[in-house]
Amino acid sequence: MKNFIIFALMAIFTFPSIANAQLNYDLQGKILLQVEANGEAWYIYPDDLKRYYLGRPADAFQIMRTLSLGIAHDELQGYLDSSFPSRLSGYIMLDVEANGEAYYVFPDDKKGYYLGRPADAFQIMRDKGLGITNDNLFQIPIATTNNPLTSNNPDVKNPQIDGQNRLNSEYLEQRTHELINAHRQSTGVKTLVWRDIIAEQARVHSQNIANGDIEPSHVGFEQRVDNIAVSIYPYYGAAENLAWNNLEDPAQGALDWWLQSPDHLTNLENADYDYTGIGVAKKPNGTVYYFTQIFFDVDQ
Repeated sequence: MKNFIIFALMAIFTFPSIANAQLNYDLQGKILLQVEANGEAWYIYPDDLKRYYLGRPADAFQIMRTLSLGIAHDELQGYLDSSFPSRLSGYIMLDVEANGEAYYVFPDDKKGYYLGRPADAFQIMRDKGLGITNDNLFQIPIATTNNPLTSNNPDVKNPQIDGQNRLNSEYLEQRTHELINAHRQSTGVKTLVWRDIIAEQARVHSQNIANGDIEPSHVGFEQRVDNIAVSIYPYYGAAENLAWNNLEDPAQGALDWWLQSPDHLTNLENADYDYTGIGVAKKPNGTVYYFTQIFFDVDQ
């Protein structure tokens, strides 16, 4: 099937991102926490200096093990009894001769921290995470599905792929949010703050469209705004963009379409909007991803 972008819709109610090589190098192997958002966590993989979204505890656990380096048991134990060499700083080490135990080598002290279960990985992520502003975070390139781990080894799972070989919706939401904020920064407009209450309403709408319950449209938009306003009040305006496609990089495809549409672009670049949330849903047994982005103006 050929790749395509079907359509995009919008409704209104009432710097290109350039990687900073030195910043990437200084943060290699670190776990970063977005202090200006909801504390989203990212891991800077030392091999490619890109950031990988850690998501929920199970996601963090999976990505840490997926990006690990194999090491002999005796060598590992020697390092655990003292410290790891600088060449292994920031890596996840996997004991290939025992039961596959994984350890995170914290760059600040070169000590190995046992990942264990998903809850352990999540705790390490929080304890060892370094706060970072959005401006600095956006200078670090985000990893996509086209990374060296999966391009050369089809047996290695990509942490951005779910069990049915579909892009993880949470990852796509985050990637779309960052691409849009990078574009806004390039035009000198403030970045949009992510709010879960907005994303929840956007997800429901995208899922209803993906399930075929409603046609792609803005039906119910005013109700979505009312549902959000229960937690975000007062507000002075809201807007909504829709898009859907089956491209290899659906998030970039959605953004590219919105950038080509004057009305959608007006929403994306509107300096009045402060908050946003994005919901992505996959058509069951299909190839199309549906995007809903809602914007809120709360700063008068």
